[in-house]
Amino acid sequence: MGRTVPTIRMVIEEEITRLRKLSLYIHDPLLKKSLEEILSSCNELMAAFKAVPLESPVDMILFASLLKLYARMIVVEQKLASKCDCC
Repeated sequence: MGRTVPTIRMVIEEEITRLRKLSLYIHDPLLKKSLEEILSSCNELMAAFKAVPLESPVDMILFASLLKLYARMIVVEQKLASKCDCC
């Protein structure tokens, strides 16, 4: 007997597939790249989302993008701090 309720992974993957279609209508290469990175960061965090699901797949994608953005910000801060002794 098959599943009647989709798994959280299936729901997230469906949302990612839906959002990937946006790239067909985005002409700015930077925005296109940003969308792809957001969606790939969501895939990277899939195991965490399975363990502790958020309210909706969109919330999970937004949270993943915020985490990725914050991680990049930390890297930039570290690079800047290593180049100057003022921080």
